[in-house]
Amino acid sequence: MTDEELTAAIREVQEKVRSRVPQGSLGLDGVTAADLMPLVHARDAAEAKVAAIGAVNPRPPGFKNALIQRVKRAVSRALDWHVREQVEFNRATMACVQATMEALADVSRGLAALAAHQQQLQAASETQANLQKDLARGLEALTAEQHGLRKDADALRTGVEDFAPGRMSSPAASAFWPRIIRNCVPVRRS
Repeated sequence: MTDEELTAAIREVQEKVRSRVPQGSLGLDGVTAADLMPLVHARDAAEAKVAAIGAVNPRPPGFKNALIQRVKRAVSRALDWHVREQVEFNRATMACVQATMEALADVSRGLAALAAHQQQLQAASETQANLQKDLARGLEALTAEQHGLRKDADALRTGVEDFAPGRMSSPAASAFWPRIIRNCVPVRRS
């Protein structure tokens, strides 16, 4: 594996981690993901010291230092019963801190998911508003067209009524025209 491939793999892993743990703005005004890095650094520093209680620090080689180290180890073993509870407490505290950090990361991911969903809803709402405006314009156009058709129908009915069907020469024609007027030209009722 070359350096370039390794660098590309590292960047890919970093991008996956960044996508899982949101940082900064979530796309909503006033809503940001919690910055967990100070907590991570504090946890790492505490984990480095969690079992340091009762441990003997190293000294350079030499007869005098070897003698001092033996005395320190003896004292450490003698006090082991006294510090054991503190070491267990420190480990439990670190487990609690780790669980809290995982919960906060889950909350941040949940906030990011909610922010993304809210943005989708906002876009859908804007689309709906645009559709409603288009429908309102279409309804106005249909209403105007219907009004024009009513005027045309009224003019047609007036023209047909003015035709005077009662002066027809045959009785069949006299019966025919009123039926046409009644069936074909709707009478406006207010």
